[in-house]
Amino acid sequence: MNRMIVSGARITGVACAVPVNVVANADERSAKMVGVKERRHADEHSGLLTLAEHASHRLLREMGWPSADAIVFVTQTSPRRMPSISCELQNSLGFPTSTPAFDLNMACSGYTYGLWVAASLRLPRVLLIVGDTISQFLDPADASTYPIFGDAVSATAIEHVGGNARIEFIGGTDGSGSESLHCGNAQPLHMDGPAVFQFALSTVPGLIEKTTMNGFVDWLLLHQANKTMLDHITKKSKIAPERVPSNIARYGNTSSASIPLLMCDSECTESLQTKTNLLSMCGFGAGLSWGGILTETKPMPCSVVEV
Repeated sequence: MNRMIVSGARITGVACAVPVNVVANADERSAKMVGVKERRHADEHSGLLTLAEHASHRLLREMGWPSADAIVFVTQTSPRRMPSISCELQNSLGFPTSTPAFDLNMACSGYTYGLWVAASLRLPRVLLIVGDTISQFLDPADASTYPIFGDAVSATAIEHVGGNARIEFIGGTDGSGSESLHCGNAQPLHMDGPAVFQFALSTVPGLIEKTTMNGFVDWLLLHQANKTMLDHITKKSKIAPERVPSNIARYGNTSSASIPLLMCDSECTESLQTKTNLLSMCGFGAGLSWGGILTETKPMPCSVVEV
């Protein structure tokens, strides 16, 4: 895994939007194994663009930004093949037509890749939007996916502030496992749970080791894939469990939005709002793909809005 460092870049704020529609997990055995008691599913009033708009408006208001110098939108559930949903968001937010806007097609590792790409633009202010409304691709009869996945979209402010600020990224890809987690045209999401589980256990501990400075971080933010999986990964890491926050019980697996949703609603949120923190973030999943971030944050706004 090669380490890419973007000097001068910092995360300065995060806001998430989740559908108000709560779907409880009626299967107690499944809820215990995967750790999902409930999740949020979008409807006609809370689609991907709507959620992105609400997260963006919340973040822009809290940051005091009238606009941004670029928009990067990471998703795999855009409602249309073209145009890119980032272009629609630029228009709906009223950003100047001089604003570059583009999409990245990434799933569970998408937040870490998005941070790296957005920071690498080296612009003063970048609005990073990450999230999916994956419920539209779920088969209610599929016990391996329907009780697990939820919808959420995040907005992250990335500023080029100079000084000692930096965002470090490590990533990797194994396309030979692409069939383990996929979604075809007019077909529901398919997941080979055991294969994905094995992939995570064999890949993520090494990623954690390289993105935690041998355990010296304040918080380890893991993609909220499955509670049993996360418990195994945490045991393999050098991080104390109390420094590995979780919210999978309330939101389920929200794909690429799960890490920023941890920042906005979990055990680490108050710390992020009030203190300086060294963070390790590890995303992993469809691709198969994985990405890790090591970065320091200063006190910043982190919040969730229901739509």
